[in-house]
Amino acid sequence: MKRFFALTVVVICLMLISASSMAYDGLVTDDKAVIRAEGYVSARATFVYLNASDVYDIDGKKQSLDNDATQYRIPIVGRYGIIQDLEVFAIVPFVSTDDGNTTEAGIGDVWLGAKYSVLSENLLTLRAALDVPAGDDKKGLGNPGGFGVDFGVLSQKILGKVMLDGQVGVRWNGEDSDTKWTPGPGIYVDGEAAYNFTEVFRAQVGLEYFNFGDGELNGKSASDTMSDWLDINVGARYRFTESKAVRADLISSLTGTNTNVNMGVMISFVSIFDF
Repeated sequence: MKRFFALTVVVICLMLISASSMAYDGLVTDDKAVIRAEGYVSARATFVYLNASDVYDIDGKKQSLDNDATQYRIPIVGRYGIIQDLEVFAIVPFVSTDDGNTTEAGIGDVWLGAKYSVLSENLLTLRAALDVPAGDDKKGLGNPGGFGVDFGVLSQKILGKVMLDGQVGVRWNGEDSDTKWTPGPGIYVDGEAAYNFTEVFRAQVGLEYFNFGDGELNGKSASDTMSDWLDINVGARYRFTESKAVRADLISSLTGTNTNVNMGVMISFVSIFDF
């Protein structure tokens, strides 16, 4: 009986994890060390489509899902440069999920944060953000857990026509009030290389790795619930004007543990305004 109970707890935990782990992170994916100039506002709308037919188990082996898991996301990102070298931002995602049996839709977790440029030419930027659990975790709309914080360090280096971007960070979320799930502490590493073919067109390829330790359910440690994933994105960006651009990427999971094997697309539209 105890063994059956323990197995049931693990299954519930893995459902909570795989419901939200994906090949796209609203805060990290496609973020850069660049800071908006004082008085400038930028708005970005991104369309994300993800589909998974398999899941990586605790040993990192692929297992077939009973039904395909499909997810649509439209995160809206607003950024404002309040003073030199300091910007604030908000990320509000709209999410739709379909596990083959149930379709859910609504707002996801909201990110509120700030970025500060420590070194010139985007060599070192610090980012701090608060995860506001606006999304329903039971429906798979929010990030796992309750209120959370994220701290990241970002950098960018331009070498002729090549642009290199990187970031590392840590994340912590408290207990979700509905599911009683508390994810383990998380770390991530993200890197991207882009090549500017012309002044308005460039291509990019990137890798993104996340790792979350074993979590807790109802305040009790849940072993074998750690999760991690390594994703790749390949795409291009076209700038129509100095203030408007579009970007499109193919994104895919390369490997992972206790997470869906996702494939999908990401399309972003960016506009910058001077107030």
